[in-house]
Amino acid sequence: MKSDLSLIIDDIRLNIRVGIIFRYHNKTLIEVLKTREGNSVIPGGRVKIDELCIDSLKREIKEELHYELIDEKIFFIKNLEYFYEFNNEKVHELFFVYQYSMDEEDYLNLQKVKENQDTHLTDYLFISDDEFTKYNLLPLEVINIIKKCY
Repeated sequence: MKSDLSLIIDDIRLNIRVGIIFRYHNKTLIEVLKTREGNSVIPGGRVKIDELCIDSLKREIKEELHYELIDEKIFFIKNLEYFYEFNNEKVHELFFVYQYSMDEEDYLNLQKVKENQDTHLTDYLFISDDEFTKYNLLPLEVINIIKKCY
C-alpha cells in the first residue's frame, strides 16, 4: 500500500488532502470527528504518493462511505492552503476541494451512511447552513465555498 503524501520539512508537516462537498437543498454532508470532539470536516482524506487528487477522492469516498462517485458529477472548486497546529506539530496543508452534483437518489443513499465504514472514527450527517458553527466545520474557509455551491 502506498503512503500518504505527508512530509516533514524543516519541522513542519506538509499534508496534501482532498475533500468533496455533497450538497442537496441547502443541506451539506459533514464528517463529525469522534477523536477531536467538536470538530467536523467535509468528506475526503489524504492523497497517496503517485496518486492523482481525483483518484484519491474517489478512493477515500469508496473506503469511507462505500459510495461510488460518478466522474461526470465531480467538479473541482478550489485549492485551499492553511496552517495549523495539531498534537504540538506545525502543519502546512494543501486542500483540494471538489463538489458533487447531487440528485435526490444520491441524497437518499448518502443519508443512510451514518458512520465511517473504514475507520469508524467519524459519523456522517447532513446539516443546514445555520449549523456550521455548531459543528465547528474546518477549515473555516470551506463554509464560504459551501454557501456558494448550488
